[in-house]
Amino acid sequence: MLNNWEPCPRCGSNRVRPDSLGTLFLMLGIPLTILGLILVFIPFIGVPLILGGVVFTVYGLYKKHQNKNLLRCLDCQNAWANQNESKSD
Repeated sequence: MLNNWEPCPRCGSNRVRPDSLGTLFLMLGIPLTILGLILVFIPFIGVPLILGGVVFTVYGLYKKHQNKNLLRCLDCQNAWANQNESKSD
């Protein structure tokens, strides 16, 4: 999961994961776009699905890049920046 994890500063829980809001938006956006492309021959259904899917996908990529070092506690839902993240790439 995480190499250099830290417990939640609010509740002290060890159930910590990287924030995955960007991944959630990507998982919604890509299938919506594909479904919209399949249903493009019905314009009032396909076009809004394509537009919504593109918006979700772009926002998901933005959130994923923005929250690269953000951790979230699974118990209290607290989010904080990972102080132990190594900078060596």
